Amino acid sequence: MRLTAGSGAPMAGTDVNARWQAEMAPFFESLDDTRPDEAMRPLTEVFHLA
Repeated sequence: MRLTAGSGAPMAGTDVNARWQAEMAPFFESLDDTRPDEAMRPLTEVFHLA
């Protein structure tokens, strides 16, 4: 699955997302006060096994 810029925008304003962010915050390192879903960076594919 490939995420595109803005693909999470519809979900960002939902109540369930706000609750998830609050519950999961202790498990993520804060990067410049961004939410975990805003700090995601795609990793370079090294192995393709399919």
